Amino acid sequence: MWQGPALDALAAWLGEDPGRIEPRLRQQDAVQRFVALFASYSQNADSEALARLLDPFLRIMKRSRKITVCSSPNPAPLPNSICLGALQR
Repeated sequence: MWQGPALDALAAWLGEDPGRIEPRLRQQDAVQRFVALFASYSQNADSEALARLLDPFLRIMKRSRKITVCSSPNPAPLPNSICLGALQR
């Protein structure tokens, strides 16, 4: 399973170079991939694998309020410029 180490790397990279990484992780395709990743594990009922993804995902969310807001179901309170290519809901 490569997804856990990939999220770990993203969390570390975000900590090292937030100005470069944060805008990319706020883009619509990145947010959709986060959602799809968790959806695939929940559909497969693989709770152990899902639990392993939560720690690096939480580190990403703690490091960037903007990414957290863009990953939420309703980022409406913020201007669209915060969530790049904001999801249409």
